[in-house]
Amino acid sequence: MLKVLRLFQADKLDWTVEEMVHALGYPQATVYRYVKALNEEGLLISVPGVGYTLGPRIVELDYILRISDPLIKLGRPFMLELVKEFPCYAMMFRYYQHKILCVHQERGGENFVSSHVRGMPSSLERGAAANVILAHLNRQKLQRLLDTPSAQAKTELPSDAGLLQGQLSHIKANGFAVTHGELTPGVCGTAVPIIDHRKNVVGSLLVSMPEKYATDPQLDQVVNRLKFCARVINTSLAPSDNIQPTLN
Repeated sequence: MLKVLRLFQADKLDWTVEEMVHALGYPQATVYRYVKALNEEGLLISVPGVGYTLGPRIVELDYILRISDPLIKLGRPFMLELVKEFPCYAMMFRYYQHKILCVHQERGGENFVSSHVRGMPSSLERGAAANVILAHLNRQKLQRLLDTPSAQAKTELPSDAGLLQGQLSHIKANGFAVTHGELTPGVCGTAVPIIDHRKNVVGSLLVSMPEKYATDPQLDQVVNRLKFCARVINTSLAPSDNIQPTLN
């Protein structure tokens, strides 16, 4: 049944039962049973003449996610301060199932377009948010990512984890990544890793700003501020710690 839901992607928004049967290789009766159950739960809805698409329960779950995800809950106060302090977008990313996904963003007063969209997986091989996560994956996890079909399709990523670790070693040593125009021309991205209590990288915190503001002194301030925010978030992710986020 979960595989039915996984069929729905940005490049394929609706599916007929016949298409599902062909894609999954399940008996038609099985697919009809799954679709009926998902439809009753509001996870799918029927669109006449089109087929099935995602239902309103997904929107309800998204709301619950936004008020329950610890990265969003811990990070949002800092992100609001970042967009007040710098002419930027502030964005929180999660790493899951070999994907890098923007789960929350705050926009400052500066009017510019960001390539990152909440809910849309980001590029694996470009951008500060991705680079800083890849740099903090251990070799085993990095190799598993590189062995996935989605990563194999990215020609800019090497197939060997050791080689990629060497390319990103300076990022891990510095504790941050800075990219210039890799995803959006004229936009600079600066990111730091979010590390959980098991010392695993679970995401990244990014500041994205126009290049005209990305002077060395400004970037130094951004990096220092991001590192401070990440330290508090990382500490607060520990289950035994009751520290609350502070902006002081």
